[in-house]
Amino acid sequence: LAIEGYRERMLESGGMLTPSGELGVRWDGGDGDTGTGVELGGGLKLLAPCRCQTVSASARYLATQESGRKEWGAGMSIRRDLNYDRTGMSYGASLSHGKTGSEVESLWESSAAGHTDEVDRLATRVDAEVGYGSYGTDGIYTPYAGLGLVDDGSRDYAIGLRYSGEAALLLGLELNRLEKTDKSPDHRVMLTGQVDW
Repeated sequence: LAIEGYRERMLESGGMLTPSGELGVRWDGGDGDTGTGVELGGGLKLLAPCRCQTVSASARYLATQESGRKEWGAGMSIRRDLNYDRTGMSYGASLSHGKTGSEVESLWESSAAGHTDEVDRLATRVDAEVGYGSYGTDGIYTPYAGLGLVDDGSRDYAIGLRYSGEAALLLGLELNRLEKTDKSPDHRVMLTGQVDW
């Protein structure tokens, strides 16, 4: 069970500052972790006056857990689009330490059955991505490439294509290769979609 809130504030410079916060109560049962936990999180996002650059920071902390599990994370990211409509060249980078999660979705996305000490390790990760958006017949198509590096020596590569339609439709296709020092490479294909109404 989670509650999340945010507030957008216009700045005199024309930019926008958006602080956010979240509070969650989680109960884990079955194999792996069991018990009740309280999770806290917060973030801050700054949108530049040109609407082309975004800087954000976030953190989350599992305050209590009956099993004694420790989990926390913090990170920051920056994204730059050369044009406000997200056409042309774009690039982004992020730095994170620990488990930053994805807003309140992190409360139920992780599987307790696959929980190991390795998962709890506070890893530091750096991600970078570059893309180029262009208008198509019915929306914006953005091919991109990404690279992720972790301090344990693992790394992953990604190439993909995003589509943003005029009718609040977002689609994505990504091919990913994950390399670890002690395992053979893992290959993945991911298809995503989102519709707003």
